[in-house]
Amino acid sequence: MAHLIGDFSYLKEHSTLTSLRLKARPITGPDIGMMLHRCPRLRRLVMYGCEISVLYQVYRYAPNLEILGVNHLLPIPELQENVPNVRGLRSLLTHDALFDEIPASDIFPLLYRNMMTLENIHVAIALPSTSWNPLEELQSMYANFTLPKVTRLEIYWSFEGIQKFMLPAIKETNTVSHLHLACTDNPNLPGRREWSAFRAAYRDTTSGSANLVSLFNRHAALSERRHNGLETIVLKNCTGTTDTVLASLADIKTMRRIFFHYLPNVTAEGIGRFLSQIGQQLQVIWLSTIQTVTDDHITALGKCEHLTRLELQFLPNITNRGILGMLDGDCCMLGELIVRRCPKITEECMPHAERKVKSARFYCSY
Repeated sequence: MAHLIGDFSYLKEHSTLTSLRLKARPITGPDIGMMLHRCPRLRRLVMYGCEISVLYQVYRYAPNLEILGVNHLLPIPELQENVPNVRGLRSLLTHDALFDEIPASDIFPLLYRNMMTLENIHVAIALPSTSWNPLEELQSMYANFTLPKVTRLEIYWSFEGIQKFMLPAIKETNTVSHLHLACTDNPNLPGRREWSAFRAAYRDTTSGSANLVSLFNRHAALSERRHNGLETIVLKNCTGTTDTVLASLADIKTMRRIFFHYLPNVTAEGIGRFLSQIGQQLQVIWLSTIQTVTDDHITALGKCEHLTRLELQFLPNITNRGILGMLDGDCCMLGELIVRRCPKITEECMPHAERKVKSARFYCSY
């Protein structure tokens, strides 16, 4: 980066700079270390095009940092002036590419040191490939890891081992409103690359399911006593999601938005019971690549009186009958319907959808 904006070693100490955004390639650890050393009051740092080595420099030289964005493509919060004067990161946001994860050894020092202040976490994590038992290594190095203040947790990983480590950290947390879980431990997923450190133990869904059930039961109990709580759940490629997990999720009274993608271990009966129990409180539903979703499920969504947005994609077993049945139901608040590449859906149901829904979009070509 020095050849673009100059050598930071010549920079004098800047005692008033609090927010900085950098975009260059590459941004290296030495570049950032020199800059942070001369900007001790920096509270917000956003970088695009940086290498993983920058994280250690942030850990070492940025004690006052509150917001850190590393190659993060979505909007990053601005500084807030009226916040408690507590030192520590509140937002840690990295790239979310599942095949471009940050090694746990590079990201966890920051997570661990700031665990008592972090509120917004969006990271893609890879388990350490040099360890024969990486999960035990994490539990040993980062004992008593907890996230008591987190409100938004988005964790992307390649093995269930990260899920087994992260979910207990929010078991007693009362502030979570958005939870995004994505796991690609299933070898049959399209485009999955070969993992040299892959171990069969991380494909065992039993403990992953137990963690999810325990977590959701906790939030279900909380939702009985309070009006705010877990409102959004994203489950992508999670083989640990079973009918039992869905049943525990359905007990959360504050749930408003669900995003489900490729859940191979849920049955048609489990999905039916889930939608029957929780459908009346849902406002947004996104279902993708789930073979057990049928016309009966889609028709049942017509009973969701508060549903405002419905998106369906890559559902091979739904037909026009399900869409028309849903539209003739009681979902009077539905304002947006999106159907993408469901092979048995044709344009014949579009005129009826356009009469019933303010914004209806069908992408029928497969």
